[in-house]
Amino acid sequence: MLTTYNQHTILDYAGKLIKAKTQKLIRNAGFTKSDSDDIEQEIMLDLISRLPQFDPNKATLKTFVARVVRNKTYNIIRHRRQEARDYLRESCSINEYIDDGEGGQIERTATLSDEEQVARKGGRNISMQEEVNTRLSIEAVLAHLPDSLKQLCELLMHENVAQAARRLGVPRTTLNDHVHKLRQVFLEAGFEEYF
Repeated sequence: MLTTYNQHTILDYAGKLIKAKTQKLIRNAGFTKSDSDDIEQEIMLDLISRLPQFDPNKATLKTFVARVVRNKTYNIIRHRRQEARDYLRESCSINEYIDDGEGGQIERTATLSDEEQVARKGGRNISMQEEVNTRLSIEAVLAHLPDSLKQLCELLMHENVAQAARRLGVPRTTLNDHVHKLRQVFLEAGFEEYF
């Protein structure tokens, strides 16, 4: 049972965490500042509804809160990406031929800008500065990894898990555990949108 003090402390912690996650969503997942209040409320309501499931034998309260917030954030991102792929939202086919204005025909996809092509596939263009910042952040994470995980990370940049397991001479199930650890490290470092 949570005491009034614990409730206040954990809700303060949750509020700060939710605000930070919301800002990441706005920067990286295509949401706008006008979405922030709705996102924060949606995550907080999900957390409050799940608090009765907290089991102190399985994790600390802060860990439980962080996991619930993280999972809800993933669900929001997944839902957003599903909306972007929803074929019912398309008003025309990008593969249909249209008048090119010079008496000929051209496929509609040829009229899309590079930015529209990237957005259509669910991606986003990033600035050179964002790319540099991301690379520096990844390098910082890699620098703190044990050599075995660092080696695995480098292998996974070019090979799938099965190939990496064969190269390292370990069972794939063992490697899956290491991949899970790597994923957790990168998630904790703020790379949610890449998963």
